Amino acid sequence: MIRRGLFFLFCLPFLNCETTPKKVATQPIQFKKEAELILYNQQKDSIAKLDIELATTDYERQTGMMYRREMLPQQGMLFVFQSAEPRAFYMKNTYISLDILFVNEEQEIFQIVEKAPPKSLTNISSTAPAKYVLELLGGQAEKLQIQEGYSIKWTP
Repeated sequence: MIRRGLFFLFCLPFLNCETTPKKVATQPIQFKKEAELILYNQQKDSIAKLDIELATTDYERQTGMMYRREMLPQQGMLFVFQSAEPRAFYMKNTYISLDILFVNEEQEIFQIVEKAPPKSLTNISSTAPAKYVLELLGGQAEKLQIQEGYSIKWTP
């Protein structure tokens, strides 16, 4: 009997008696302005100026806009890749609708995907190699009347 009692006392610190899972508090991800981006129409007239966050590392590009609850209309995220390749994105853990603009090496927009649905696992693929991808709040491409053939330029 004493041996069982000693065994129980020895094992007690290792037992988890809680039956309800602990809730982990998370901090909302805040937008971090890292550059300004100007959108140009085909006549090279400036049509909009945006504050952008840059996604330049593998981690930043993999995470993108995941877990964000808001984005202002004048904000965006620019994904910068080392080379132009076919690109695919999905909206897993992304809580807001986004417009996804695929951009070639010459910084020209060649494809616009409007209002990608939040939390979707469907691949959104480029139709050609993209070196940059610009994400805007869903509906902004239409509101700003952005078209294929428009171009971008940004400065830190």
